Amino acid sequence: MTDGAFVFDELDKVHERQNITLLVEGGQRTQDKDGRVIGGADHWARMWAVARSIPYATEAADWHYLKHPEADIRQNRNGTKYDRNAGPRRNQLMIDKYRPTRLIAFKGGAGTRNMIIAARRAGLDIVVVRPSEGTPLFDGVPA
Repeated sequence: MTDGAFVFDELDKVHERQNITLLVEGGQRTQDKDGRVIGGADHWARMWAVARSIPYATEAADWHYLKHPEADIRQNRNGTKYDRNAGPRRNQLMIDKYRPTRLIAFKGGAGTRNMIIAARRAGLDIVVVRPSEGTPLFDGVPA
């Protein structure tokens, strides 16, 4: 789980250097066993935007829409079917719809890697923040 204070601090650093005018996040949320949202980088990024009065948009992947022509239907260990391509489709949608100039990615899993690849293909400036280091990297170069 990504710590809220860490996300706030890192987004403040990026915002100070490169003004953030719109924050678009992917709608992923970490939940506790009762379904309450307790964190996640997307959640904390949205909370940061709200706290800083910066416009934001959420583009959540629709994992359970299985009729998309490019759906890759899988089944999780609970037996629930989902579309494995929903995340990458959402990532590309965020680039196509909002035409960002920069991606700020908090080191994560396969979805984050996919977003970084899509952003690189689109020619975006990429900032990857690694929690263990706490230093934003601007296109691979420490800030």
